[in-house]
Amino acid sequence: MRDSEQDDPFSSGEPEIVDLDDAETARGGLLHGQYLSERSRFYLTLLTALGAAVLVLALLWPNISALSQPLLSGSQPVARPTTPVTHISQRTPPIVNVVTWGPITVMRAAPEYNSDLGRIFAFETRTGHVLWRSDQDIRTFGVSDAKVYVQWTDYSLHVLDVRDGSQLWQHPLPSGASVTSGANGLVFVAPDATTIVAYRLSDGTFVWSHEDVGSLQQIEAGVAYTFRSGPGSKGTISAFRVADGHLLGRFVTPDSYLRALVVEQGVLYVLQNNRDLVALRVSDQRQLWRRQIDENADLARIADGQIYFNVYEQGIDNWIDVWSARDGSSLWRYHYSYVVFSDEQAGIVYVSAHSSISALRTRDGVLLWHHETGFLDPAIQINAGSVYINSISRGVVDALNASSGKWRWSYSIDYHGDAQLDVLSFIAGIKDGIVYVVSMEDYSINALRANDKALLWSSHIVITQPH
Repeated sequence: MRDSEQDDPFSSGEPEIVDLDDAETARGGLLHGQYLSERSRFYLTLLTALGAAVLVLALLWPNISALSQPLLSGSQPVARPTTPVTHISQRTPPIVNVVTWGPITVMRAAPEYNSDLGRIFAFETRTGHVLWRSDQDIRTFGVSDAKVYVQWTDYSLHVLDVRDGSQLWQHPLPSGASVTSGANGLVFVAPDATTIVAYRLSDGTFVWSHEDVGSLQQIEAGVAYTFRSGPGSKGTISAFRVADGHLLGRFVTPDSYLRALVVEQGVLYVLQNNRDLVALRVSDQRQLWRRQIDENADLARIADGQIYFNVYEQGIDNWIDVWSARDGSSLWRYHYSYVVFSDEQAGIVYVSAHSSISALRTRDGVLLWHHETGFLDPAIQINAGSVYINSISRGVVDALNASSGKWRWSYSIDYHGDAQLDVLSFIAGIKDGIVYVVSMEDYSINALRANDKALLWSSHIVITQPH
């Protein structure tokens, strides 16, 4: 391995009121004695006062009558009918995560305002039959190799059997520690901001650890990548072999902060704070190319040899830029209203634009089909040849053929409440031919068969509120 300090692949360089009545004219008139005698003025004043009293009594009589009834009868006041008032609901959508392992699905639900704590339960994927539930609040969880790794509120790590929830092993962790991920038969823990520790998922055996390497960024093709800021204004990317923690290489960056770090097919793409995107080959640390991104661009995704950027220009329609991942050259650009990259699968790029969905050919951006949703800000998920379009405010899910855009089916929750909800439903996940839709009317999750929206089962979500 070459000395990365000597061969730096990142080097570069927000009326006045006027009274219009005349004062002398205002002093004249009927009640000032210019035309009537003193007796006439007295009787007229008396009659006027009596009339006013009668009028006030007539206006207030219903209230006086209502108030006098309990005093005369000794009973409690009788409530009069009022016009119903619709209150805006204070309910917020929960955070729901779904992970499937074979015939079993594990789900975690937590209140939005306390999303780092929630309860998990496991159920049979096809029937919704609950197999087991956690009796503890869970910070994080994951499923790997028929095991569920969870972190309790005391930060301790526990590994459970996915079939019955029985505990296989547990390990205490220091306050502030985090369980980052599980892969290759291991579970990774960050006891502090710069250390990574790997335990064997099957029995909790310590496998390897590295100090002073920063946070785990990505695991790809059996290699773990970390980033640590410093010393000074520089940062360091480290690559470790997952199996045994062997250091494969280090890459020094000129910035102590990175905007993005993505590994794809053996190439490390580093987006620096100065907007330089650098491509490095992992095997020999060679810089393949360097190019500066647009000032208003965000890296959306790198997949199948192409890099996708969302570009935002205030007062101007947004667009998508696409580069070659091989050499950084521009491939194509797509303009359409406020367009945003959503996903790329099977040679098709899916984008949303305010109230529509478009499908573009990956290699050249040619429009394949366009669909107007009829509602604003559609949420999109692509899975197994279908595009699922969700209006969270209307509680509607539309399914389209991903290749042709042809309509397949539409599903809407039955909402009967009198409260105004900002979110009626949302898709929690799509796994193994099942679409999981959360209804905010009754806090239920509905499992729909993906090919025909048939309801397989429905179950209420139990959420523990913070004390």
